[in-house]
Amino acid sequence: MKQSDVSTLITDMGATFTRIAYIDSEGAISHIRKYLSSDFPSPTELIEQYLRDVTPPAPHQLLMAIAAPIKGDQISLSNNHWRFSLKEMANRLAVKVEPFNDFAALAASLDHLTEREVVKIDHLQEERVANEQCSKSIRSNTMLPKAVIGSGTGFGSALLIPSQKGSFTVAAEGGQALYPPQDQEEIAIVKLVEQMLHRPVTVEDLLGCQRGIPRLIMAMAKIQGQTPVDFSSAKSLLETALEKKSPFAIEVLSRYCAMLGNVAANTVLTSGALGGLYIAGGFAPRFQPFLLTSPFREAFCNRSHIDEILTEVPTYLITHPYATLIGLKQILSNHYQ
Repeated sequence: MKQSDVSTLITDMGATFTRIAYIDSEGAISHIRKYLSSDFPSPTELIEQYLRDVTPPAPHQLLMAIAAPIKGDQISLSNNHWRFSLKEMANRLAVKVEPFNDFAALAASLDHLTEREVVKIDHLQEERVANEQCSKSIRSNTMLPKAVIGSGTGFGSALLIPSQKGSFTVAAEGGQALYPPQDQEEIAIVKLVEQMLHRPVTVEDLLGCQRGIPRLIMAMAKIQGQTPVDFSSAKSLLETALEKKSPFAIEVLSRYCAMLGNVAANTVLTSGALGGLYIAGGFAPRFQPFLLTSPFREAFCNRSHIDEILTEVPTYLITHPYATLIGLKQILSNHYQ
């Protein structure tokens, strides 16, 4: 069966937003729509709304990138109210349903994004020459693994592993790993959040948009004796910091970037993703200029005797708004080759 013979829906199902598209007969992504996930009792109702809005030919299959672990028939999104059965969804929609972890699907896009769809995070003068030399060797060595991480409602991660038969993705749960503080202030932050939660502190507990960043704001405010009256959420933090209304807001966002760089470095070192580290998710692209000049890269390279390894690993921000859909399209293409 050829790909052109198969009608396919692809959806990036997030806790906050869901993006849906249709693969047309030429294999192109079309009819992209974005919905607020909380507006629907279940993803099945959301997909039915999309079919009413777009009225494409009846799909035969549905590829879903889901912001949740894929373990059997029952799916539970940890950061919203959706709990559903894949079998029941398939029966109701009369389609074949194929689920994938959202960051695993995102990882499938990494080799298919253009230079205009990613931005290199590299502002350190002393490493520019090394990075230029590294970039040439990276491009010539396509067998190096790559990793993608990022904050959305929660925090996700995945790997892209090359092989002689083609690349494959590995879903990870980097957001559930314990966060390793990198200086005295972060030690104090982790201790305070640990007291709030009565358990060890994970990456998502500090860097996830829904609950993590508000905790980071509260912890830093308590440590510094600040009262962040103008911001208490990820969204309001960005507005306050980017409009330079509060030096403390700028400091919190800078700390977030440094912590993200710390997590990025640990991801590379523990996974061997020397081919590149990509930042994705719904949060970081919203403050691209700030991130590019933030402490992210310094924190990424701050590993004393092995910093020369990390200096040679390029870091990128994915700016394409539908990169996960590109990844799903690539998965579909590989499946029917």
